[in-house]
Amino acid sequence: MDTTGAQPWYRDPSSDLPFELYSQFRLEGLHQDALRTVAFFPWGNESLGSLWDGSLATEQNYAKWNVVVNKFRDTVAIGGDTSVYILWLKRRKHPLRINIPETPEVDLIHSDTTQVAWVLSPNAIDQPLLILSRASLIWIYNPVSKGLSSYLRGHGGAITSLAVHPTRPHLFCSTSRDHSARIYDLNLAPHQGAKDSDVNPHWPPGTLPSRAGAPHGLHMNEAEGFGIARCIIVLMGGRSGGHEAAVLSASFHPQYPIIATCGVDRCIKLWHVNPRNSSQITREDKPLFSSSRIHRSRVLSVQWMSHDTLISHNPSAILRTDPTDEDNKDTYMVPGEIVVWTWLGLDRFFPPLYDDLKAEGRSQTVLRGCASDYQESSSFTMSANAAFPAIYPQLISPNVNVYQSPTHDPIALCTIPTVLPFEKKKEEHQKDKGAICVSDIHGDRSLSSLSVENLATGTPKDGETRVAGTVQIFHIPSLPHRLPSRFPLDAPPDGMPANAKVAEEGIADLPGLSRYHAELIERDPPPPFKSWTLEVPLSEFDLTSEATHAVGHGPAGGMTQAYDTRQRKVRSEKDETEKITGQEYTLKSIAEVPVSVQNAKMGMDGKVIVVLGTRGRLWVYRIQGRSRHQK
Repeated sequence: MDTTGAQPWYRDPSSDLPFELYSQFRLEGLHQDALRTVAFFPWGNESLGSLWDGSLATEQNYAKWNVVVNKFRDTVAIGGDTSVYILWLKRRKHPLRINIPETPEVDLIHSDTTQVAWVLSPNAIDQPLLILSRASLIWIYNPVSKGLSSYLRGHGGAITSLAVHPTRPHLFCSTSRDHSARIYDLNLAPHQGAKDSDVNPHWPPGTLPSRAGAPHGLHMNEAEGFGIARCIIVLMGGRSGGHEAAVLSASFHPQYPIIATCGVDRCIKLWHVNPRNSSQITREDKPLFSSSRIHRSRVLSVQWMSHDTLISHNPSAILRTDPTDEDNKDTYMVPGEIVVWTWLGLDRFFPPLYDDLKAEGRSQTVLRGCASDYQESSSFTMSANAAFPAIYPQLISPNVNVYQSPTHDPIALCTIPTVLPFEKKKEEHQKDKGAICVSDIHGDRSLSSLSVENLATGTPKDGETRVAGTVQIFHIPSLPHRLPSRFPLDAPPDGMPANAKVAEEGIADLPGLSRYHAELIERDPPPPFKSWTLEVPLSEFDLTSEATHAVGHGPAGGMTQAYDTRQRKVRSEKDETEKITGQEYTLKSIAEVPVSVQNAKMGMDGKVIVVLGTRGRLWVYRIQGRSRHQK
């Protein structure tokens, strides 16, 4: 918070962006999109007073805590494909590289990335830990002792995200493509299979723990892993109330025992996550809230902004022009959007006396809504929304990271990756337009707002500025406020209710529509958001390297390593193809892919921004920089 009395820069739309480029990094030996996840060290000197309700805020613990914070205050973890890097942004220290142990060969897709997150145990506050996930496995690394502390398994699909509880950082959640999410407790040891007789719950009407396989991700007879952390809750997928497709993101509520999840099924779900006991795993298949009517395509992220307000976003979507006509195959594309919305059911499940009753030991351990809560709830209202630029094709998804703190308004950073590692295979009669990837409908558009000629040809002319991409930064409270209804209740022209019209004409019923009117199915497009633009420049090395590759000489800046076959089973041969959405695509060589921005995140009290790019590039921006240097 600015203590000088001046208004913070993010509250003044006319102010200039105060960030300046502080340093650049280039990690050698990485393929073109190896760096895509980043996690700042999340705590400061005063954080101990807010963790675990301040129960550890003693003078003795503060002495230990200040030593830890001083050691890691400018630390950031960067997730690569087979390695994780710990960098010190303000101190000249050699980066620490963590090689992820080899795993059985699995079939991952391009969006399956190595996830990283910081956690902390109340039993060892002087040893912060780093969670690493790759494929369906989790490792916990101790940067103090510089060794692995734990290895965990349990998911039946690739892990898509990691979320840590903001005030109880010994709890973390992993989401997966197996339609489930799993919550772990650092204070417990992994179960050891048959040695733990009471780990699994019983399946009614049985009374004994189940020892069968795990269709819902529950424990099997094998050991869960070694070291620390045990899965205590499984949020199961399935038609009873869970996700019916891959789960992509999760966010813990800072105060109440709730976690939000979202996924490919377009649903956002809010779950009660209070475990019944520490020895037996809790399974949950019915959330307190579930709705697919907030977004029109897969939901990429969700995050709590306040006690009842959340923010979520989705990429571009292809919709049918007339979803009621089975013979009409015409489609159109709508841009992705970011939505701020409010859950209206919080006070129903957690009344004002909840905290007082909890202090007396009388809190309710089991919460269960009705069918209208966990199937298709209307208990929400949309407060604000804004649209991203239209992206073709929909394979490219905007990356959004939200930063907020008790002393800082929520700020969102949006990046749109400019390239994918494959291009559509051109037909013989198709002219070479120089595009990296071409949409079926918009064949003259490339994936980037910058033309390929601007991205992949020689050094700039005098007076020109070459950029690797841009980061859009916007103040979330300044998003356009509106209260639209995605499914209006207006009557059709003839005033006939939907169920009567379906019965008469045999048209398939539309879920969520109370009345039938095709023209009212979609609301008006949201307005584009207003933001600051951070241009990320290319270095002289990148310009020289690209100019060399434009004429076909040499590898890409020392990047001789192709895609890791352990990760994605991607062939390194340029003439091999992959089938994607029914179209034929050719894998691009590393030398053909220009340096471009992939992701960005804010941290360190909102004063530092780290931007990740292809070919192992990192850019560090800060508000008050005394010097600039390049590494």
